Amino acid sequence: MKEAKKKNHLEKYPFRSFLPAAYCQDCRQVKVCKRLDSRKCCGCVIENKTEQWKDYQTYRQSLDFETQSKKEHEEELRELAKGETAEDWFRFGEWRKFYQQKGWGLNLGQWLRIDRVLPVDSQCAKLWHQDKEHLPENCGCLARKAKKNFLFFSQRWREIKKELKKCRCVRSEKFRVESDNWTWCEICEKEIEVASKKRVIKNRNDPRFWGLEIGEKVLCGDCLVRFRVKMPKSKKKEFNRYVKVGRFG
Repeated sequence: MKEAKKKNHLEKYPFRSFLPAAYCQDCRQVKVCKRLDSRKCCGCVIENKTEQWKDYQTYRQSLDFETQSKKEHEEELRELAKGETAEDWFRFGEWRKFYQQKGWGLNLGQWLRIDRVLPVDSQCAKLWHQDKEHLPENCGCLARKAKKNFLFFSQRWREIKKELKKCRCVRSEKFRVESDNWTWCEICEKEIEVASKKRVIKNRNDPRFWGLEIGEKVLCGDCLVRFRVKMPKSKKKEFNRYVKVGRFG
C-alpha cells in the first residue's frame, strides 16, 4: 500500500519528486559540501567506499578476493559454454568476443575445451603470447594484480581521508522526506502531512521531538502513543495536550 501511494504521488507531482541538489541523494538528510562528491555527503561517500573496497583492505584480502573472483568467473564461463539456453549462448558469445580482442588474442572456446586456466589479465595474456612457458596456472600475475589493486585503493583511501578533514557538510535539524506534501508512518504506513515546500516532517511526528531514542524517524500519533511511557515527564505532558486538542488529526 505504501509503495502504491508513493507511486501515485510521484505521478501526480512529477517535477516535485526529486530532492534539491543541495542535499545528499543517498541519506537525504545532509547538505552536501561537494568536497568528495557533488551529489552525496561525505559521510555517505565514506560508507559506500568502505563497502566497495572492503576486499582490498590488506594485501592478503586482495589476493584472496582476486583468486576467488577468477575461479568463479572461469566456472561461470564453463557453464555458459554448455549453452543450455539461448541466453547462455548469447552471453558466451559476448565473452568470446571480449577475449578475442587485440589485448587478449585468445580463442575462448579452445582454452575451455583443453581445460586450461585463463590468463589473469591482458598483460598476462601478452606475456603468454611472447613466451609460451609463461603459464597462467603458476605465474605470478595474480599476485601482481592483487598487489596493484591493494596499493591503488590504499592510496585512494589516504586521499579521501585527507579531503575528509575539510568536510563542511551540514546535517538537517529535522528529518527530510521525498515529497513536498506527504510521507508515511514507519510502523503503520499511515499518511502524514509534512511541512509544505520544506520537505521536512513536523515536530509532532518526530520521535526525537518527544525525547525518544528509537530507530524510527517518522511516526503518526497513534504509533507514538505506544512509546508514551518512554517519554520524559515534561514531553509526556505536552504530548497528552497534543492528543487532547487533536493536533495529530
